[in-house]
Amino acid sequence: MKFLHRPKPRTYRYIPRFYDPAKEELEQRLRQHETGKGDDVEAVKARISSGLRQRSQVDTEYQSRLIRKSNRTLFYTIVLLILITFVLLSKGLPTIIHLLE
Repeated sequence: MKFLHRPKPRTYRYIPRFYDPAKEELEQRLRQHETGKGDDVEAVKARISSGLRQRSQVDTEYQSRLIRKSNRTLFYTIVLLILITFVLLSKGLPTIIHLLE
C-alpha cells in the first residue's frame, strides 16, 4: 500500500566553514614570498601584480572617502539653496505679486 507509506525526513548536512579574508590574504602573501624569492620572470610578475593589487585596495578606500565627502557637500549645497529660495520667496513674493498686478 503505497498511499500509507510515509517518507522519512531528509537530513540536512551542513558543515560550517569560516572565512577570514585578512587571514587568507596573509597566508597567500606568505606563500608567494616563499615561492617568489627567486629572480626568475614569473616571480617578478607575481610580485608586481601583488603590489598593484594592494595599491588598488588602498585607492578604493581613498576613493570611497572622497565620494562620501562629495555627497555630503552636495547635500549641504542643496539644503542651502532650498533655504535661500524659501527666504527669497517669503520676503519677495508680495513684491512680485504687487508688480504683476
